[in-house]
Amino acid sequence: MVPPTRRAPSIPPDAAWNETDTCWKHGPTTIDGKRHGTWRSWYASGSERGLASFVDGLAHGVDAVWTAGKDETPFDDTFAKSVARAELGYERGVLVGQRCFSADGVEVGSDGVPIPKRPHGVPGDASYIAPAEIWVQGPLLGGAAMTGQQRTWHRDGELLSEIGWRDGKHHGTLATYGYGEHAIEEPGAPVGPPLTRRIHAEYVDGAIGSAMFFAKVRSGGKGEAEAEVELAAMTFDDGKLHGLLHWLTKWHTNISAPIVVVEEIGLELDPSTLFQPRKLRGTHRIEADFDRGAVTAIRAFDAKDKRLVLPPPVANWAANTSPEQLAGYLAGGAFAHDVTAFFTAADRATELDEDAGRAESLFQRLPESHKAAAFALDAFVRRGAMPSMQTFQLYGYGFDCVKNTLHDAEDERYFGLGYDGFGDLYLLDVTTGRVRRWGHDRDPWEDGAEFASLDAFAFAILRNELVHDQRIDRSEVERCFARLGIGWLSPYFDHPNSA
Repeated sequence: MVPPTRRAPSIPPDAAWNETDTCWKHGPTTIDGKRHGTWRSWYASGSERGLASFVDGLAHGVDAVWTAGKDETPFDDTFAKSVARAELGYERGVLVGQRCFSADGVEVGSDGVPIPKRPHGVPGDASYIAPAEIWVQGPLLGGAAMTGQQRTWHRDGELLSEIGWRDGKHHGTLATYGYGEHAIEEPGAPVGPPLTRRIHAEYVDGAIGSAMFFAKVRSGGKGEAEAEVELAAMTFDDGKLHGLLHWLTKWHTNISAPIVVVEEIGLELDPSTLFQPRKLRGTHRIEADFDRGAVTAIRAFDAKDKRLVLPPPVANWAANTSPEQLAGYLAGGAFAHDVTAFFTAADRATELDEDAGRAESLFQRLPESHKAAAFALDAFVRRGAMPSMQTFQLYGYGFDCVKNTLHDAEDERYFGLGYDGFGDLYLLDVTTGRVRRWGHDRDPWEDGAEFASLDAFAFAILRNELVHDQRIDRSEVERCFARLGIGWLSPYFDHPNSA
């Protein structure tokens, strides 16, 4: 806006035109020219625009601005037209408060809507930020570099974050709390494992020193209350992981997701880094020692906090099994024998799908030549003898494709046997006795993975797991499978983050 050629009588003769705010401004200064004390501002017409307070050149106290005549407003288009007055609070240049009012004096948000009733526990000096629907106490963007302790609450009073600042950098504690579907996404904050709902990190002048990530989970049945668990914890030195890292693998729901991401230091720690060479069976948590970014030691523990070690190689895994010998693998007891020989009894899979009870009646529909294998498998599963595996996860046993409207497989003939390592389902077709693999992220049947019988499937899943554990040679298994007409090995091993 071009400076007015005429100065209204209400404007002091030594007031200066401010091009940025398009208004006249006037007030006292120190000897060296810094604004100090109360400053006033006027629109070009001469109507008063606002009052501000300064100390040694820094805004300090309340800066109030208001509308006047037609089209005379201090607000940009991020404020509703019904906002007639705003009061901004400053502490040595740092913006620490914002309040807006309508023409009739009602306190409103920047959207012009009356602010909600202040919840119990939200301090009186916390500002309501309408676009985000949060209350904020402490430094805000819009003034000098943020310094001080900032806390935010959801509009209904739930605490969302506590963040320390110094000169525009994180300093001290950075804590964020999930509340329902709401969470503060603090720029620059570390990102933890998939279920993270609470973050606690410590900083010194913008440099991260430590980070912890927490989730609320139900470890028991549906009726059990949620409990907070620590998903991961780590320390840093000079922008690199340094010292002890804890990682609770049990609740890492997506093994392709990083354990931690800290963009400011270029860190993205992938799960495969801590699986050496693979995730050990029964792993509940992992400890790792870091020396300035380099892993120096890794230790795995089970749910009872017992140290795990790599299982020994398997020499006799029936590599020379013939197609004739494969028939009867389940009903004849060879499957149960192999489970005992290959896996320990320390870790068994007991969690089944809620519809697993359908097996007894549904298996009656199988062709006679397939019934014995199916009932042998069902009995084995129900007595809790099945090992917990990475490549075959039993909690899908009994999955009802009709009830769950499974795409392109919504048919009563399918009975869920379990999941592979990436969420794909193995389904038993009770009209044929064949086992098919349903893919969740593509045309469900495009890879053609199919087993002629439950015997072939059972034989394959145990060997798949041994390959995963690097206890038997993959190429030998592929030759064995080809001879038996299985011709397929789980793609789980080819994924860069297989664990």
